[in-house]
Amino acid sequence: MRLRIGEVKKILGVSAETLRFFDKKGVVVPTRHPDNNYRTYEGRDVNRIVRYKYLRRLDFSLEESVDFISEISSQEALEMMSQQEMAVAAKIREYQEVLQQLAYQKDLYQRIITMVGKYQREVLPAYRFYANQMDRVFETRAMQNDHTRQWIDEMPRSVVAFHIPREKIDVPGCIYWGYAILDITGDHEDRAPHLPVTVCHKAQDTVFTVIYCIDEDLTIPERFQPLKDYLKAEGLQIDGDLFGTVVHHQVIDEKPHLHFAVWVPVKEVPCQ
Repeated sequence: MRLRIGEVKKILGVSAETLRFFDKKGVVVPTRHPDNNYRTYEGRDVNRIVRYKYLRRLDFSLEESVDFISEISSQEALEMMSQQEMAVAAKIREYQEVLQQLAYQKDLYQRIITMVGKYQREVLPAYRFYANQMDRVFETRAMQNDHTRQWIDEMPRSVVAFHIPREKIDVPGCIYWGYAILDITGDHEDRAPHLPVTVCHKAQDTVFTVIYCIDEDLTIPERFQPLKDYLKAEGLQIDGDLFGTVVHHQVIDEKPHLHFAVWVPVKEVPCQ
């Protein structure tokens, strides 16, 4: 039984343009009836088009899928399948990373809604940090630019972050900005060993808080005084450099409104 173009379109859900493409490529060529010039397809032709659609669903390109049903040998097909398997596996790993980062960012957004000015003891995962700015002023030497691009290329695994030396917590503007990779999965796997690092920290016991600022970047004097008051009341003291990230940036009435997630390493104050 032979099928006309309209019937093939209905059966397979393909467009006339697609069928003309196959015809032009010489891949699936319909037979023209000598009496009325109608183009018709055999069942074998239709199934080759189905095979093409199947290959496209395997994420092969248009040209690769056409080659599969027309030109390449079985050995070449095997090699292409192997290459595609590796490519798809790499994409899956990439999207797994994206899913992890989406879940992490979603959690931070939930917390900035509920935790402004509040405090919570928690463990900050191990992280690697690279600084390329002091108080938002970029280093612009060629080597620094190269390092910055390397960290940006690692996004979304890397995030914009900041570091404040514990002895500089009361010094306005003494904030090192850059990028960080946190071990949010807890598997301790170094997924980017090639990246330059300014500091590398193991998991730490911290106090977490959210700081909300309008038109400033944690730079006003006594910005961290409420945090210090809380630590004193809880019998805690700062035990390392502050680490944080910008969670949200919104412009309202031409002024930036920022939510910062901040982790402060702490330890118990020794009994006197």
